[in-house]
Amino acid sequence: VTIYSISGTTFTKLSNPSSLPAGNGQGVSWSADMRFLAVAHTTTPFVTIYSRGGSTFTKLTNPASLPAGNAVDCAFSPDQKLLIVAHTALPRLTVYLVDNSTTPVFEKIDNPVSTEGDPTGLGWSLDGEFLGVAHAGGVFLTVYETRKVSTSVALKALRILGDSTPLADLVTSSGAKADQLRDEYFGSLHEV
Repeated sequence: VTIYSISGTTFTKLSNPSSLPAGNGQGVSWSADMRFLAVAHTTTPFVTIYSRGGSTFTKLTNPASLPAGNAVDCAFSPDQKLLIVAHTALPRLTVYLVDNSTTPVFEKIDNPVSTEGDPTGLGWSLDGEFLGVAHAGGVFLTVYETRKVSTSVALKALRILGDSTPLADLVTSSGAKADQLRDEYFGSLHEV
């Protein structure tokens, strides 16, 4: 993993963390408050999570329950309460509830319904209501709707029906591409 600080248009490489991910990095995600950086990679433990203090990144203890296989992407929810790791082994998604206390804990919670085909990318809607999972096959895109009940989280599978070109990633920012995705895909969600 290579981490840069950015000032205007200048990128400055920071010193490597003292403990690097164990395998090839496949995806990264920042928590919204920039406190955590998660890296999905191809070798056990499959996800490495760092805590940031200024420009220093310290590897946190691995979650007690690890993803089941090679991780291809990871994504913090906008409210920082969930970290999702997509991987090639069933159930293909591992969900962690984030305890953002002084000593952070990433606790695995129940798996959502398995996705069709190996995942290739993840993206949250800006309001955290939907998680999109792009696939190499099957329906190419699965969308999960989140429902928060007290401290637990249930993910309810929604699937886009119909055939389409595989998506490399789900865009969650504003702009023409996001509008196109919203119109083409979110306008035709159907419950499985």
